[in-house]
Amino acid sequence: MALSDSKLKSLLNKKHPIRFDIADRDGLSIRISVHSRLTF
Repeated sequence: MALSDSKLKSLLNKKHPIRFDIADRDGLSIRISVHSRLTF
C-alpha cells in the first residue's frame, strides 16, 4: 500500500484500539499510536 497524504490525514485525530504499523513497498513505514501520533 502506498503512503499518501490523504491516507495519513485520515488516520489523524482518531482513537485507535491498538498501536500498529503501515509500510509502503519501498521500505518506509509509519507507526500509529493509540492517540493518533504518527512516527516515521
